[in-house]
Amino acid sequence: MTDRFRLDGRVAIVTGAGKGIGAAIAETFAAAGADVVLIARTAHDIDEVAGQVNATGRRALTHAADVNDLDQLSAAVERAVDEFGGVDIIVNNAGGATSKPMLSTRVEDLEAAFHFNIAAAFELVRLATPQLLERSGAVVNIGSMAGQNASRGSFAHSLMKSSLGQLTRLLAAELAPRVKEVHGIDVSGRMIETALRRTAALSNVRLMKSSGRDLHEFGNATIDAAIAVDTFPYLHQSGAQLVASFFAETARVLRTGGDFVILNYAYTGDDAVNAREVAKLAEENGFEVVVKGERPFVIWDGLAFHLKKKA
Repeated sequence: MTDRFRLDGRVAIVTGAGKGIGAAIAETFAAAGADVVLIARTAHDIDEVAGQVNATGRRALTHAADVNDLDQLSAAVERAVDEFGGVDIIVNNAGGATSKPMLSTRVEDLEAAFHFNIAAAFELVRLATPQLLERSGAVVNIGSMAGQNASRGSFAHSLMKSSLGQLTRLLAAELAPRVKEVHGIDVSGRMIETALRRTAALSNVRLMKSSGRDLHEFGNATIDAAIAVDTFPYLHQSGAQLVASFFAETARVLRTGGDFVILNYAYTGDDAVNAREVAKLAEENGFEVVVKGERPFVIWDGLAFHLKKKA
């Protein structure tokens, strides 16, 4: 994976980096060529992760601190700039809240959870923003499906993860690179309504309802990237002809060198067959297969592909 996902010369700050997801992110970033600033409360844990980072040939800077202490976040950013020369990536991984039913939750619980999950994440991004803008950086906030679902017994945790999602959208509206246009299409009017609410602050986003049969809304060679998010399983269920038509239509609207990303191809359960189908369709429609079927998702079980339109 890291031979196609490179971060050479980049500097990443990862919170909650001592264990689990945070440690895995830090080690993967290092394998991809990044230097990493590791933030966690337990010095021993981040020292061990630093050893794994160093083993890849990259540099690690450990900063034992609680992200609830906002002054420590400022110190971490300053150390990253002083010792590594800047900051390119922020990963807000630290977070969480005690799961309790609503009637057992107190305002004090919500205030503490907000500070830990939202205020700390915001402050770290705010402190690093001058570096991120100067170096065309990125922000990654680690959310959870708990933020999408309403279930009993997880009041504060679900509320904070939902808030983190909105924080991410607001940061994107404020800081994202200035893309000329982003188009979103769906066959569901309700999905479009939801997307319109979520992107209301983005003037360069256009959303529309589609017939689901083609991409007639777009001219030839007018699009730089097409991302099919959980679309192809339903096309696949409708028959091979519709799948082939969408491949041909995507090839038509993409410019040379354009990217075609398929996130979840089919529900057949046969990875080898799915990979062969995509490879055949790619060849027939002038695409190079860059990523040949991987499983980068937690909640999706289908394969993901990255294709690039040939000259």
